[in-house]
Amino acid sequence: MGAQKNRIKLGIYAIGLLMMGVIGITSALATIGANFPDASQTMIQNLISIPCIVIIPTTIVVGKLMESVSKKTIAIVEFLHS
Repeated sequence: MGAQKNRIKLGIYAIGLLMMGVIGITSALATIGANFPDASQTMIQNLISIPCIVIIPTTIVVGKLMESVSKKTIAIVEFLHS
């Protein structure tokens, strides 16, 4: 039961981390628009959807990986990747 709780917590933390990308991009939209005056406002606002779109396949992949790979290995790979 403890391992299952840890998996749930890890999943929640991972989704929260991805959502931090949305917060970072949202706060920078005005600056991005100023630096790219030729880009439409809609295109700039679509940047917010990128982290949300990434969450879906990432959640599925990490869920499957956690069945066969240790959490420590996944965390190390994620740390080295970022």
